[in-house]
Amino acid sequence: MCNAHHLRWSRHSDTSACKPRSGPGSPRWVPDERLTYDAMHDRVKRAKGAPSEHRCRCGAVAEDWAYDHVDPTEIVCPVRGLPMGTDVDHYRAMCRSCHKAFDWQHRRAEATS
Repeated sequence: MCNAHHLRWSRHSDTSACKPRSGPGSPRWVPDERLTYDAMHDRVKRAKGAPSEHRCRCGAVAEDWAYDHVDPTEIVCPVRGLPMGTDVDHYRAMCRSCHKAFDWQHRRAEATS
């Protein structure tokens, strides 16, 4: 048992008083309605690791997490005004070049529809 868990166990006779460090239930968790672009990307990094640990669809080492624009729970970042998903499964590891091209194609398709 780590020191913090031992202390909680000695005070409460169990470690269920421990709050998770991240995710729902954590004191730092931000609900989706207040979620920002940066906070969502932090969630993606915690869930999937650094983009550089993955390969882009072109085969290059990824540099970014790119939103795929198909999340049914899509919201708009209240700070940056950018669309973003709230589900980490809707983010793909991409190199900077592919990420920019992908976002440009999405904006172009959105503007013509």
